[in-house]
Amino acid sequence: MAAPSKLQRPAGDRVKTDARDARHLARLLHLGQIAEVTIPSIEQEAARDLVRAREDCRGDLMTARHRVSKLLLRQGIVYYGGKAWTAKHEQWLRSHRFTAPGLQLAYDAAFDAMLATLDRRDRLDRAISAIAADSAFTPVVTRLSCVRGISTVTAFGLAVEIGDWGRLSGRAIGNYLGLVGVMMLYFRKRLRHNTTLLIRDEQGQQWSCGTGEPATPLRADGYELLRASYSRRSQRRIAAWNWTPAPSEQMIERFGSSVHANTTSPSPSPESFAMMHGRTTVAR
Repeated sequence: MAAPSKLQRPAGDRVKTDARDARHLARLLHLGQIAEVTIPSIEQEAARDLVRAREDCRGDLMTARHRVSKLLLRQGIVYYGGKAWTAKHEQWLRSHRFTAPGLQLAYDAAFDAMLATLDRRDRLDRAISAIAADSAFTPVVTRLSCVRGISTVTAFGLAVEIGDWGRLSGRAIGNYLGLVGVMMLYFRKRLRHNTTLLIRDEQGQQWSCGTGEPATPLRADGYELLRASYSRRSQRRIAAWNWTPAPSEQMIERFGSSVHANTTSPSPSPESFAMMHGRTTVAR
């Protein structure tokens, strides 16, 4: 099974017939330029349907909660007792009574719909947890769950949606999951009021750039984030900053391959990034 979106075709070839397509496919097959795709099994398709049903339920629950909270807000009722949608908040919601019959019926309907959706989500979560504990996806789910911030539901969703992990590289997995843009915004927000960059690897070794406080700590994979944030600069241009201690050759090569960049131009500094985005200057 081939991926149609990855088949190479000349830009000027606009005539499409069965014979021409057959010759073109045969030529690509002979050259080994057809990208194969994995056909999901019946079990994997069923697991995907379960994950997508849970995602739909999550959206329905958010909508139902908004209806309840906005109905109360229109009556001037606001909750100040702490975090919303907890057991304490639910007791607060149950305590409301309205004199107008229509308003009371509307509130009861919205509240009952929210509770029913919440119960449906909990049932799906239990079903996902049961399948994740004893299925073909269990090894992958177990490994992903070791990562901080990844729950069993999230790990199971990644396992069934990605399927064949070998088709994605370490660099491409972030783009596939849509995490690159989120991480860029998060990093720039943290950089706004910080004057020192810290990178720590899995062995506990640390590199710092800058002398001010507070600091922006990053894990070892934050090196790739730096390259993306600073106009996709190459490894060696980032490594040329005033790091303490100076990064070794092995440390530089470990963080992916260099991108195409004009290495003859002056190496940018954290100050240039801060000035480009109108943020506090980052000292070196």
